[in-house]
Amino acid sequence: MKGAPLDPNTVIAWGRDVLEAEAQSLNASAKALDQSFVEAVKVILASRGKLVVTGLGKSGHIGKKLAATFASTGTASSFLHPSEAALTGRTDSSLAQLSQVVLDGRVEREACPLNLAPTTSTSVAMGIGDALAVAIMRAKGFEKHDFAAFHPDGSLGRQLSLVSQHMKTDLLAIAAGDDFHRVLEVITAHNYGIAGVLDEKKQLIGAITDGDLRRALKNAREKVFSLHAKDIMTGNPKTISADRLALDAVKMMEQARITSLFVKNDLGEVVGLIRMHDLLAAKVV
Repeated sequence: MKGAPLDPNTVIAWGRDVLEAEAQSLNASAKALDQSFVEAVKVILASRGKLVVTGLGKSGHIGKKLAATFASTGTASSFLHPSEAALTGRTDSSLAQLSQVVLDGRVEREACPLNLAPTTSTSVAMGIGDALAVAIMRAKGFEKHDFAAFHPDGSLGRQLSLVSQHMKTDLLAIAAGDDFHRVLEVITAHNYGIAGVLDEKKQLIGAITDGDLRRALKNAREKVFSLHAKDIMTGNPKTISADRLALDAVKMMEQARITSLFVKNDLGEVVGLIRMHDLLAAKVV
């Protein structure tokens, strides 16, 4: 190997040559997609077992990546060392002839200047695999909440988790006519710093926070114990549905400059409380 001073423009040109060569091959592969791709999607969708992805050498690394992509998008998948499946660059090979469905991954040449190192061919193999995974994902109607189910502990799973997964459900309600003693009892029963106020129909009409209590004590002084929940509360508190994304709750709280939201179910009933503190602790943000 000979060393030589590197010219920045030359190095950039080398990089562009590789990316352009791989882009051209990917475009050619996109145009070459035919009924075999449809059959591959059908075969995988019809399978009742795991999808097994296999490959040797560089193809093995791609296979592991594709198995992970399939698994994270709703298709049970695992990687297995060769040689029982085919995504090949030679449709006339023995491997192709022994396969039920063959996806054509041929390339004219590698991006490597010696036409030896797997470069363009690996990009095409990964591209076709990704195309297959996404096509199956769409065919299954895979949604954001499904993605979260397959990434429960990762950053994607946390960001796509639902409000219902983080909300507090052990809430004590305050009636609009409850006196100050009852309000104080409920607020201090949990370390949430907030409690909901319900009307006679059990509908949420207000909220009382630690701050509301302090203001009531400051303003009413010795008459504070004659006050009722409806006199202290802040009306029309912010709410969110239990099936919304936790990230939506974060955005709502940031926009309203508050730290808690009451959670409602499909019937409009209060079923919980979600707090910024808990979302931060769960690393949703």
